[in-house]
Amino acid sequence: MQLGTVLATVIGALVGLLVTLLTNATKWYLDRGDRWEGYKKEAFTDCLAAFNVTQQEIFALAVDDNLLAMEGQRGEKVRAAFAGNGLLKSYELVLLLGEDDVGAAAETAFQRLRGLRDKVAEGRGDNDPKHKEMSIEYAEALSKLRKSMRKELRKRR
Repeated sequence: MQLGTVLATVIGALVGLLVTLLTNATKWYLDRGDRWEGYKKEAFTDCLAAFNVTQQEIFALAVDDNLLAMEGQRGEKVRAAFAGNGLLKSYELVLLLGEDDVGAAAETAFQRLRGLRDKVAEGRGDNDPKHKEMSIEYAEALSKLRKSMRKELRKRR
């Protein structure tokens, strides 16, 4: 066997091996990015769902006239609704996974919902002008959060 043939075979094998390794590394990198985007999408969806469920529970308690007569009952139930459906966990996860604009929008929506919770816990019903104003502010903050989440999820495409 000639030396040129052996060298050509070895060089060809090394080039093939390097190309295969590079292809696998690129595929792994892209798959990792896809998984990361999947985690973000799931966290964002869970967070929005938790915001909506919490807001609906708070609204239901705000319109429940039976709770007005029971001193302290509304406050306890509103705080339990706020803490009991995974909002705090999903909110913190979005703060960790999301970029700065998503985190800021999540913080604003959370603060607005917490303010709404506190007003309902004080006994302000849905007929109270302050409750209506705060509900509108919360809806606007949640809309901004959705938009910033969409924007972030579309960046990679």
